[in-house]
Amino acid sequence: MVRKIIAFAKELEEVLVAAASELDKLCCAVGSGSLMLEGQPEIMADQPLLLQGGRGEINGP
Repeated sequence: MVRKIIAFAKELEEVLVAAASELDKLCCAVGSGSLMLEGQPEIMADQPLLLQGGRGEINGP
């Protein structure tokens, strides 16, 4: 995903603050999901799941 920050800022610092704000919005996005494992009795609730393919920011800062 590419986002453009169009700013008519007088100083570079204002642009950097706007970029940091956009990054915070992206990193704090909330998602949900469900997982159904039929026929896998060895997988129980409260057991850790190792997932691949997620973003590095998914665990938060």
